[in-house]
Amino acid sequence: MPVDRPSGKQLVALKNQIVGGFNESHWRELGALTDTLTMVTGHSRLLRGLSWGDDDYEGNALQMIKNIIDADPANYQILLDFVARTCPEGGEFISCEDSGARRIVFSPNVFQVPAEKPDINLVSVMMPFDASMRPVYDTIKSAASAAGFQCQRADDIWDDSTVIQDGWA
Repeated sequence: MPVDRPSGKQLVALKNQIVGGFNESHWRELGALTDTLTMVTGHSRLLRGLSWGDDDYEGNALQMIKNIIDADPANYQILLDFVARTCPEGGEFISCEDSGARRIVFSPNVFQVPAEKPDINLVSVMMPFDASMRPVYDTIKSAASAAGFQCQRADDIWDDSTVIQDGWA
């Protein structure tokens, strides 16, 4: 029975999931599972682009996905199964609008990304709040105020037991 080949739309969706969730080890494991490890490790830009956050990583990832499937159409199902185990759905995708900035993907549901926008006029200071550091904090607060910003100690704005949660507020 012939194996269905993915459409361009399916390839792009798969690429997006892989780009958001794969590390170098995942690429190597996928190569081993699909008997394309030499192709993965021998690609001149794929793993380097991943490690260095190069602009061409996404394009190289898409090309590698296509090459793996072209090597054996049965690899498509292996790839789908591996990605489903490695990059479970339900992760949150975040990207800066129109900036081309790095993307962040969170698969474990450790904290919730708030729907409201952050207060761009708030400067949060996280530092040792020992009495000897008070002049440092006072200087930061004064500079922030002079620049038109509100300044608060991080421990004064913490609402959640998961520290990183407040970093998004």
